[in-house]
Amino acid sequence: MREPFAKFIETELGSGFLLIACGLPGTWKTETTEEVARIKGYPLLRSDLIRLEVLKNEDIFDEKVASNMDKRTMVYDKMFRQADETLKKGDGVILDA
Repeated sequence: MREPFAKFIETELGSGFLLIACGLPGTWKTETTEEVARIKGYPLLRSDLIRLEVLKNEDIFDEKVASNMDKRTMVYDKMFRQADETLKKGDGVILDA
């Protein structure tokens, strides 16, 4: 992790913040959010893990499941509910979407 970025995270991100990382696969979203979570001690909500939980009885790699907007909505609804609960406590939260 580059020092200026880590220093920014340490000094500029206070309590009650919401950080959302989204983008194409392979763009270091997970690595970056894990590092921010380590530095700040805030929970990290990962859509990949929430998807496994919400769709536990389904093949998440099946094209029909993966492209189903209702199923995607279920995953992100759960993620945003969890984030909202954390933010209401005054804590920060990090989303790896």
